[in-house]
Amino acid sequence: MKSLAPLLSFIIAGSALVAQVPQHISYQGRVSVNGVNFHGTGEFKFALVDSGTNLSQTATATGIATAIVSVNLISGGSGYATPPVVTIAPPDDPEGVQATATATIDGGVVTQINVTNPGSGYFTNPVQVIIAPPPENIEHQVYWSNAGDLAPGEVPDTSVSLPVDKGLYSARLGDTAVANMAAFNPDIFYNPLFLRVWFNDGINGFQQLTPDQQLASAPYAMQARLAETVPPGSITSAKLAAGAAAANLNATGQSGVAQDGVVLSSTDSPSLVSAGFVRAGTLPVGGTWDIHPISPLAPRYRHSAVWTGTEMIVWGGSTFSPTPYGDGARYDPRTRQWTALPPGGGIRSSHHAVWTGTEMIVWGGFGDGGGSLNSGARYNLTSDSWSATSTVGAPSGGRAVVWTGNEMIILGDTPAGDARYSPATDSWAPISGAGSPLARTGFSSVWTGSEVIVFGGYVSDFNSPVNTGAKYNPTTNAWTPIAPAVSASQSRPAVWTGTQMIVAGNGAGEVYTPASNTWKFYSLISCPTVSSSAVWTGSELMVLNDADEQLSSYNPPFDTWRTIMPDIGIGGDCSIIWTGSEILLFGGEIGGSHLNRLLSYHPPKNFIMYRRP
Repeated sequence: MKSLAPLLSFIIAGSALVAQVPQHISYQGRVSVNGVNFHGTGEFKFALVDSGTNLSQTATATGIATAIVSVNLISGGSGYATPPVVTIAPPDDPEGVQATATATIDGGVVTQINVTNPGSGYFTNPVQVIIAPPPENIEHQVYWSNAGDLAPGEVPDTSVSLPVDKGLYSARLGDTAVANMAAFNPDIFYNPLFLRVWFNDGINGFQQLTPDQQLASAPYAMQARLAETVPPGSITSAKLAAGAAAANLNATGQSGVAQDGVVLSSTDSPSLVSAGFVRAGTLPVGGTWDIHPISPLAPRYRHSAVWTGTEMIVWGGSTFSPTPYGDGARYDPRTRQWTALPPGGGIRSSHHAVWTGTEMIVWGGFGDGGGSLNSGARYNLTSDSWSATSTVGAPSGGRAVVWTGNEMIILGDTPAGDARYSPATDSWAPISGAGSPLARTGFSSVWTGSEVIVFGGYVSDFNSPVNTGAKYNPTTNAWTPIAPAVSASQSRPAVWTGTQMIVAGNGAGEVYTPASNTWKFYSLISCPTVSSSAVWTGSELMVLNDADEQLSSYNPPFDTWRTIMPDIGIGGDCSIIWTGSEILLFGGEIGGSHLNRLLSYHPPKNFIMYRRP
């Protein structure tokens, strides 16, 4: 049995005087039994769950090279039913022999790595050892069910009777007027949720329908209590795109769309359904690449780039010459026009930049002759002019920079290298060293909206990365340790999804959830092996794969990677920017040649098809 073509929408509730937030969801789905649409009265059970946590953990190991390889088991992982495949990286010497190994398990844990062939020609430490992941053991948190809250893995003990017409059924989830239907607690809609359905045809017993269906954006309006302050009648259908489209169709008797004609919508559209259209599936539109006009800037890499909301601003960078650039430009994708920036940002490369909403702040990096800089500058887009930042109390250098909404936070190699900059007062303030993570370099960092999370990197030995980290809260000016990850990490980009930190690429990876202070592994199948930067699109992680000059995309709900090949190679160390609709990639280096070209990539999108009967 399976559920097909579900449709989620809100039932509009409330009086003529006060706008109210709806308290239930209208769900339409389809069920079939042995390939035949069910017809009659069926029994249903419903639950809202999260995307799940994989309780299994991949074992990890590292190889030690002394011309031949020995292997140390770091973590035995968990959840293994059979010994996993062990893969050891090829030798440094092209004429060497690749080492091989097998694993031994006990109680679901890898207990030993057995080197079956130590190989030869290995010189660089550490040697990468990949242990295949165990079978997934997904546990879902349950936020609601028709019978009330449940523990993970439980099935509601009461069911809802619903008529099914040729496979189609409708349910008012959370409506207590329906027998055996519990109400929602609106607080659950702070979380990304999936609807799980069980069905009983009266013969085969209850079976879970697959897959779980992710809720669209509409149910989350249960949190939008501001709707109560909107004057009645102030929002009309003409002000709503889908409503206006439906009104136009109704006004012409749908004459604008022929019978069996199709209308595409980027989201579920109850208005089109009300206009008489029937949902007819989805239409995937593939990702597309575009080559933009060449910039007026000289070819470069190790520059900075920010997105203002309408334009990309590039500054500085370098080539193999010891003298960095001290120029920049703005680019507007709508007009496809470049505009040179005035001088004033300083000669610098490998620096950092943030966008404040009105200004771009560039900080640190390396200047003329390769010396480290502890200076910065502010570019005002409105006045098209630069001003220097104060250096009183400023840190030296800086390994990571984040913008909090009112401050720029600099994180250095040592706690003494950490500081906060306020553009409003053009002043610096120290960051508390109490509870600060050990002095480290090559770490990953993200801004969550309230805290900076720092993870991994090197403490002293470049061959020995760490698996520890901490959170910094600017409001309390305090650090809090986070749970250690299973695997160590170094020089890897990280992104914030809104609820989780994903440490990206480099052939291994884990996901950190601050709410539960826990880590979990993600799939390594097709995971990039060398990555310098990454962005979060709102639904996917996009990683720049320097080794293969391509993008790699990771989809968290499905735990899958895919490779995105451009028409021409992407330069290593190029900038990567997410505009809200496309990825911009500027500059970089390929095979010893630097670039000043701009590429863009539009990710694929699924459109919902509505057919006129």
